[in-house]
Amino acid sequence: MQKSINLVRFLLLVAMFTMITACSNSPGSKDLDSQLKPKLANAYWDVTSIRETDGKVDETTRAMMGVPNKVYTLSYEYEVKFKKGLPSLKEDLKKTQKEEMIQQQEKIRNARGGMEAFTAAMGGLFGSAMDTRAIELEQLGQKYGNFKVGDTKKLTGNATFEKTEKGWIAL
Repeated sequence: MQKSINLVRFLLLVAMFTMITACSNSPGSKDLDSQLKPKLANAYWDVTSIRETDGKVDETTRAMMGVPNKVYTLSYEYEVKFKKGLPSLKEDLKKTQKEEMIQQQEKIRNARGGMEAFTAAMGGLFGSAMDTRAIELEQLGQKYGNFKVGDTKKLTGNATFEKTEKGWIAL
């Protein structure tokens, strides 16, 4: 009789543990990997790891966004690995810009004159003067230093998730 009572207690504990873990009150590492990791990766680096550092149910954000479901805001830390070094990226950009300038000069030479030639010339001038790629690389250098291929850097961020029928969804 005592053995059957112990078995029932054990089964109840297992059932309770299963229910508690199935009804997660916060996004888990699987949600971070599947939803945030791809958003954080870019042309300059790959995300090698990501983990939650803090989090809480966020009623203020839920009310401000008008979201009917539970909202959870978390802080996370992630590590990135640079795909190329900054000097290499700058050299690649110079080559690309040179090729684009040659193509633009060819368009101008082939233009018939008048407004078509003027438009082609002005497009080339403004395109090279307002090249946001160079600005972006300059900002990367200021923020992360003179990084090299394979260098890693730890970064932090915040994300908000909504609890839906399909699980936690990053907003």
